[in-house]
Amino acid sequence: PNTISIYDYGRTPDGLFYYAMELLDGEDLATIVKDSAPLPAARVIHILRQVAGSLHEAHVKGLVHRDIKPGNIVLCRQAGLHDVAKVLDFGLVKDLGETGAAVTQVGALCGTPETIAPEVLSGNEPDARADLYALGVVGYQLLSGRLPFRATTAAELIGAQLHEQPTPLDGPPDDLARIVMACLSKAPDERPASAAALREALGLCADSGHWTEAAAAEWWAGYRAGSR
Repeated sequence: PNTISIYDYGRTPDGLFYYAMELLDGEDLATIVKDSAPLPAARVIHILRQVAGSLHEAHVKGLVHRDIKPGNIVLCRQAGLHDVAKVLDFGLVKDLGETGAAVTQVGALCGTPETIAPEVLSGNEPDARADLYALGVVGYQLLSGRLPFRATTAAELIGAQLHEQPTPLDGPPDDLARIVMACLSKAPDERPASAAALREALGLCADSGHWTEAAAAEWWAGYRAGSR
């Protein structure tokens, strides 16, 4: 339910590829971060648990998204509910069971620099834990309104991701901050063991379940009124 649905695809008579995707009534997290971050801890937990659910489904199928970022996550209204998270854009997905030619050229980085895991920047093949690193970056931005590393160029950013520790989160509850910072660990083995484990850990946070549908509806009413 938290992954974008593709209803149809094919080619037109003149060879143009097309696909029909579900229409979402909402806003991407990149815009919400820009307009409204930092977000309340309870809401961040609500969002991250949904995205972790989408990633769990992909990872069970042997797929790594490789481009989890705020711009590829939309919060929308669906079936009368607000703040339903949808993960989009599996265009860079890696099939861990693929035995044919590699999709990515040797030496090429695949993904968005701000969210690429350190081990991938070092030239290693990504696994599911690379998506958890990226989701940690998303959580960090939702909680602080900024990236974990301060840099003015792509080269500085990559160097920081490889060699520096993220700036500690200041403000969120300790239990949530610890989980987000664990996702940002340099060593994949120090991150949550899986997307399912991450979802479970987030569910044990003190603020889990405290973001209500009424609060979400009120926020969206105010957000839509302010954007007119």
